[in-house]
Amino acid sequence: MRRMFLWLVSCVSLAACGEPEVVVPNVLQVVAILPNHGATDIGTAVEGRVYFSHQLKSAVAASTRVALTCLGTPPCNTPVQSGCGSVAEVPADISFEVDQVAHLAPADPLGVNLCYRLSVTAGIEAADADVGPLGVTVLSDFQTTP
Repeated sequence: MRRMFLWLVSCVSLAACGEPEVVVPNVLQVVAILPNHGATDIGTAVEGRVYFSHQLKSAVAASTRVALTCLGTPPCNTPVQSGCGSVAEVPADISFEVDQVAHLAPADPLGVNLCYRLSVTAGIEAADADVGPLGVTVLSDFQTTP
């Protein structure tokens, strides 16, 4: 009898409270990154693009958190660090469209048949104060044409 009473009280208590409210924090996100992770046969004149969910607080500050790095020769999941030259980071011009789309244009064509990583480092802030900063680093590894 006691169990029945406790069960009934539990059910009534839960029903009185209604459905639980799920609150999803509003944070800046990368909604797309190009070239896509795992892409192959990418042209050596590719321009990287990063699409954000919200406008950025400072495109200048964000540009320090977007980079292109040469990983080496394929396979890209375990690249051999050769073919990149002496500097792995690829010099590139980074510009922003409406402070929401980053365009990364390498200064020179990328090497043939090499693996590259386009990275967006956590911490980039949105212009809207109610939107939290990018909470994770986003990576996209891709391979240029042979």
